Amino acid sequence: MENSKGTALAYLTALVSGISIFANSFGVLTIDSTAYTFLKNVLVAGILAAICVSYGNWREFLSLSRKQLFMLAFIGVIGGGAAFALYFAGLASTGGAAGSFLYRLLFIFASIIAVGALKEKFSWQTAAG
Repeated sequence: MENSKGTALAYLTALVSGISIFANSFGVLTIDSTAYTFLKNVLVAGILAAICVSYGNWREFLSLSRKQLFMLAFIGVIGGGAAFALYFAGLASTGGAAGSFLYRLLFIFASIIAVGALKEKFSWQTAAG
């Protein structure tokens, strides 16, 4: 039973991802891709803040040190802002279908960079995965 739940969640993830790529391709065509990324990230931050408030975890957030807040902001800018700004700029240039296809090849690009730049070992188990 647990396996079918995981499979259903994987299908749901694929559906949401497919819809979001085409929705985002329309979004980046209407406004600048960098502005779109900023607005989208602000919206997500607002939703996450609302979830924290609703669960009563706001005090934990307020108790974070300055260094921890800086690191959270850094992760948000590099991991979310810069990466998605580049992705949405490419999506605006290529369109939904081509952008989706190239995005799905991300794991291959990451593997090549890991082997070439990080000197990771490439085995048949990695290739099978």
